[in-house]
Amino acid sequence: MLTITQPQHTAEDAAEAMRNLVFATRSFTDPCDTYWVVSDLAATARRMGQVVVQVASAHRENLHLAHDHNGSAAVGGVKALTAAAHLRRVADLLRQAHTSLDLAAKHSAAIAWYDGQSSGQAAPAANGRRATHFSTSPD
Repeated sequence: MLTITQPQHTAEDAAEAMRNLVFATRSFTDPCDTYWVVSDLAATARRMGQVVVQVASAHRENLHLAHDHNGSAAVGGVKALTAAAHLRRVADLLRQAHTSLDLAAKHSAAIAWYDGQSSGQAAPAANGRRATHFSTSPD
């Protein structure tokens, strides 16, 4: 079982993976891959929402430790609660994003992508996966 105890480094890895995805999705050689990207983005939005809720909870649970850079507990507490409130808003937006991405993946799964030279056969996917045979499901 993998135990990850350094959230800062794991968040850096996730940000780097998303940066790589930005470059990888500038163009698609095989449009069937769009289904897989959208499906994985839906899972990412769901997981990111969970992370944001957990970070918001850490702000609230550690309120007694919060101070500003001048040592004021009152100001630090307000900052911690304000950060937690903004993070809760982000969690709500990510739930909406997950729902929309999941719906987009279901519609994308219903597409049979044809190559430009064929009129009756869907082109085989380069990666061996057909988008029309899969739907999203929670993991």
